[in-house]
Amino acid sequence: MSPVSDFTRQFASEAANIALDLRFNVKQVVWVLSDMLLECNMAHVLIKVQRGQHLLDRKRKALQEPTRVKSRDPSKIQYDIGLIMKHIRYDYYCVIYGWDYSCEMTEAWIHQMGVDQLPLGPNQPFYNVLVNDGTNRYAAQESLTICPVSELRPIRHWEVGKYFKSFAGDRYIPNNALQEKYPNTTAVQ
Repeated sequence: MSPVSDFTRQFASEAANIALDLRFNVKQVVWVLSDMLLECNMAHVLIKVQRGQHLLDRKRKALQEPTRVKSRDPSKIQYDIGLIMKHIRYDYYCVIYGWDYSCEMTEAWIHQMGVDQLPLGPNQPFYNVLVNDGTNRYAAQESLTICPVSELRPIRHWEVGKYFKSFAGDRYIPNNALQEKYPNTTAVQ
């Protein structure tokens, strides 16, 4: 048996276990990860796996902790929950469902993803976003811009309903749980 197929089998098994632990849809997780394996070379997949593992660790920790309310300081956090954004460098469309005042990833992730090469580096707000391709990403504030009106459209992501109750044409309206975590969002209706 080749090392690649061993890796793929172990990867799929770990993905299924993680999905079950976090009560995710196992088929959806395996589908997304299988798609990653087909589209990416192994080094790229390993980077995504490390990032994914870090995000899953954060989600596990968040499930164990009481909800931490985040107050938005508009002088630092430029963008609001529910806004549809466009990534400046990678040209993808996404919706914001969370933010941090600075990058909360590991030093290894920061280096691998080139965050330390950005003009503002990791010491700027970072946003949790749902991307139109079905992925969840963590993007620097300087890398995002509000989606131009001519390009506005709903984000096609399987987790949109987990965080938002409706689409208002130019933004998503946070559901009650997201509203509780980010109480002073302007995207409320």
